[in-house]
Amino acid sequence: MQGKSDDFRKVIRVFIASPGDLGEERRLFRDIIDEVNRLKAHGMGIQLEPLGWEDTLPGVGRPQGLINKDIIGCDLMVMLLWKRWGAPTGEYSSGFEEECELAKRLYEKRGKPDIMLYFRKIPDNMLVDPGEQLQRVLKFREKIESERKFLYYPYGDKNEWERLFRGHLGRWLDGLTLDDPQTEVIEYQRIRRELENKIQKSMAELETEKQKSQIRDFALKLRQIRDRDG
Repeated sequence: MQGKSDDFRKVIRVFIASPGDLGEERRLFRDIIDEVNRLKAHGMGIQLEPLGWEDTLPGVGRPQGLINKDIIGCDLMVMLLWKRWGAPTGEYSSGFEEECELAKRLYEKRGKPDIMLYFRKIPDNMLVDPGEQLQRVLKFREKIESERKFLYYPYGDKNEWERLFRGHLGRWLDGLTLDDPQTEVIEYQRIRRELENKIQKSMAELETEKQKSQIRDFALKLRQIRDRDG
């Protein structure tokens, strides 16, 4: 299936959610998606599409509400936190919180998006006197740990996260169910092979029938010659 045309790849949307202090990870996110597409996903008949608030089209309405439309359509949600919590959206204390709660509701209702949660290590000197933003991050992490609904991964720096996420994304692709896009591609190939076989069989039958007709014509002409020569 390597090198399959884009026309037959199933698009899988991967959304990244994070406050503004993780710009390096957000840039790496797109590089990793491109790499996994080339080395793995394309060979499975899949096109991973990276999404974030940067990709949301401008429009009329509450800004976070417009971003949420992309989350509703995504298959995997990648969430990261470090020192900042973010700015209020009018309905939640931050865009990250609203995006997280939406993803949780969607998963409980329909089984997707899958969620990957990462916390970047906080510098020790900041833990001595955390400001309001960091306090919210720490409170959220405590909530995650007490509820035991998520398995999150801590990481030290962008390079460690790059290695973690690349591996996690590859394993996530391996774990797609029988209803995943790869099955659709395999089914397409099976149907195409059946049609090709039927066409070849029909062509062979037509060729055989043509040969039979030619033999009949030749026999008729031979009989006519014999009758004439008497």
